[in-house]
Amino acid sequence: MAHFFVRCLVAGCLLGKLSAADLLDTLVRDRVLTVPPDLTRSKVYPEGAVASGDLFKSGKRTAVVVARDVDRSIALACFVHRDGDWRELFRQSLIEGDQILTTSDEVPFSFADLDGDAKPELLLTEKGGGDNRIVRVYRFDAEQAAMVAAGSGLRNPQWHEGAVRGEWKLGPTAGDIGAEQHRWVDGRLQPMWRSAQSYFVHEYLIGGGEPAVRVQQELFDAAGLLTTTSTIGNLASYRNRLPVGEQPRPLQVLVRESKGRRLVQITPKEADLRSANRTQQWDEIFSRAVFAEPAAFSADLTVTLSDGGKVKLSDVANITTAPTTVSPTYQFLPISDEVRRTIEEPAAPTAIASTNAGTIDITRLDVAARAWASAAAKPTPLITGDDVLVFLRLPNLTGYPPDQIETGTLVTSLTLKDGLAEVSVTMDPGKKASLPPKDVTRPLIALSLGWLSKGSYRVKATITGHPEGPLAVEHHFSVQ
Repeated sequence: MAHFFVRCLVAGCLLGKLSAADLLDTLVRDRVLTVPPDLTRSKVYPEGAVASGDLFKSGKRTAVVVARDVDRSIALACFVHRDGDWRELFRQSLIEGDQILTTSDEVPFSFADLDGDAKPELLLTEKGGGDNRIVRVYRFDAEQAAMVAAGSGLRNPQWHEGAVRGEWKLGPTAGDIGAEQHRWVDGRLQPMWRSAQSYFVHEYLIGGGEPAVRVQQELFDAAGLLTTTSTIGNLASYRNRLPVGEQPRPLQVLVRESKGRRLVQITPKEADLRSANRTQQWDEIFSRAVFAEPAAFSADLTVTLSDGGKVKLSDVANITTAPTTVSPTYQFLPISDEVRRTIEEPAAPTAIASTNAGTIDITRLDVAARAWASAAAKPTPLITGDDVLVFLRLPNLTGYPPDQIETGTLVTSLTLKDGLAEVSVTMDPGKKASLPPKDVTRPLIALSLGWLSKGSYRVKATITGHPEGPLAVEHHFSVQ
């Protein structure tokens, strides 16, 4: 630790006296030009890091140099040993414009084969460290003795099945994963797709209480143009390799595109799946169908799987798809004592209110609770294009653990037709209280009615199973 602190001080002092170019020249003069060509090494100095040897498995002796200021990379240079001397073949400033390349690693670069030719490329860290890095990629052209920039902004890239793939963690659950894929086009890495998959806390599918996954999908065409599609439901993205091999089960997915939203409901034809020997590929079939070409999705679509086989969707499942605004998910948010002290609620739950979801992060209890209290106290005028959110506040329950109340509270149905939204909630708090009466759970449920057209609306909610029930509450609002 003391050595690292001294190294940082020395590097900081050097940069204060020298420009980035001067610091790189000093590092090259003292640490590269004096290195024997047959010496294979990777070493860190106060001024930066140096690697030398047959770095690119080309039969040529090369050296890579990165000058640094504490944890920031400020200049890059590459050399090849030719005619008895080290010859510079590439140099690049890393501080011009808005460039800020930082890493917690002592060595800010690494080498990995990213095109399957058994010869590594140079990966320069732009951000992060260890097993989670964003990097720039450079290729060594042995014939031209040149270093060529091939791409930037790649996250943990690896060569996999003919493409460059990266994956990273997004959250605490096994399914909270980001993934992306690039392909080589004319010597450069071009993005193909990027996917972010998250299981938000307290979010469930209506009807069964199954945790809901959100997948944000970015697709790039041959011209590099971006098309974005997102889904909410129990269909994870095959691009993230999760889930794998799950047994066929009903799927309910809300697909969001620029032209609107579609609710897709899928029920497996189990006998047909078995006869086609596709039972273990249930998730892959429909992940590919929904995410590969969302606009083309229909029961008549035929998808090509990773093993090269083709499956027509209508042969293995019953599928309904229709435009919709209603979300298939809800969130259960028990208001804590700490949060309750910061809000003023209606005096008598059961209570219900509507608001524009806007930028509300309903995955955060404190934000959702404040939005609920505000909507209940001062109804917000809603206009066409607002994303309408309905909060349903149930009466307090004493003596039951909050997680027990959460798992026992299901939104079993939500329908919207002719201006009437009907909500059914079923509760099973358990046989008896297991905690002292002072322990209180205050259930708050949030549901999305989506983008509504101009008109008057009524929300009717019925709750069964609550110790004070059965309960019913209605709410009226209008969209201008």
